[in-house]
Amino acid sequence: ACMPMTQAVRVFRKIGTDRIMYGSDGRPGGDALYGARQIMALDFTDDEKEAILSKNAKRFFDLPDFDWSSVGR
Repeated sequence: ACMPMTQAVRVFRKIGTDRIMYGSDGRPGGDALYGARQIMALDFTDDEKEAILSKNAKRFFDLPDFDWSSVGR
């Protein structure tokens, strides 16, 4: 939120990136994408980014994997 990016990474890792779930109440495609882009810009590994942006939510809500490859065609 309102902390330097390097501090955010340090705090998230201390808590455990497997315990952080990205969420937004912004409108689809607008504010929600801005926040996701902020996570992508942080100095996390690709696995940590995937966990924060989707994997942790899938695990928490027991959601199946979804094949996005056909969306938008």
